Amino acid sequence: MICDHMLSKYTEEEIIELARLNPGYGIRRMTGQLYPGKEQNRQASKITIILMDHERETGETLYDELQSTEYTQMVTENEWLRITGKNIPMGHGRRAGRNRGGQRVNRDAKHKMTMIPLPPQDFNWGDITPESERDSHINRSFPVTYKMLNVLHPFRGYWDMWMDGYSRAEIAREHGRNFSTVGSWVNLMIELEGSGDLEEWLEIVELLAWFSEDRGHQSFKDSRKDTVMLFVHSLADDYVSSPMEEERIDPRELVGAYRFACMEEEE
Repeated sequence: MICDHMLSKYTEEEIIELARLNPGYGIRRMTGQLYPGKEQNRQASKITIILMDHERETGETLYDELQSTEYTQMVTENEWLRITGKNIPMGHGRRAGRNRGGQRVNRDAKHKMTMIPLPPQDFNWGDITPESERDSHINRSFPVTYKMLNVLHPFRGYWDMWMDGYSRAEIAREHGRNFSTVGSWVNLMIELEGSGDLEEWLEIVELLAWFSEDRGHQSFKDSRKDTVMLFVHSLADDYVSSPMEEERIDPRELVGAYRFACMEEEE
């Protein structure tokens, strides 16, 4: 999906550094630290792709280091319980309190068949802000001064009137809008109609307007204070303002980004 890195709490550089700081921790357990309780398989796959791409570019084998058992120590049952505070892993513990000879089981015994592999327990965040103390990029990427396009216009109404022969000034008066602003949008739509791209452009601006409505905004002023709206506009505004020069975002990806941003805000 487009701009997946903006939907995440962590940049690729941060993920690479965290993998470097935590050899032997394991991809699944690292994923649990970064994204507790959220689509673990999907997030683990994304982290794996980042580390494999990094290996192809630099030769640094961070994925293998993360998965390495070299940093795992073998401990007794009592040591496992004391260190982790968790039950003995399935397949390792002895349920009965006594062995077959009636003697009490020695859970401190260091026998090959009873030792339990214990991977590194402490996750090293280094200088990176821990998960519990940070927002997603969505919630921390946009300063108050971020300029968001106002697409809360009846664009099809403008276009219908233009096609019926009304002037730009008449269209602006009819809709109670600024003449210069309406004129600029009409000029852009004329250009897009000529290139055959008007409908594709209208689909994007109408999606952005629907997002604002779905968020319950009554005005552009309300919309531009909403971090979710700032985020989706950051993905589409370059295209909206310069559709002849910028690549159009796939509407399905824009909807996906909007839904993800809404979920991030709720969490």
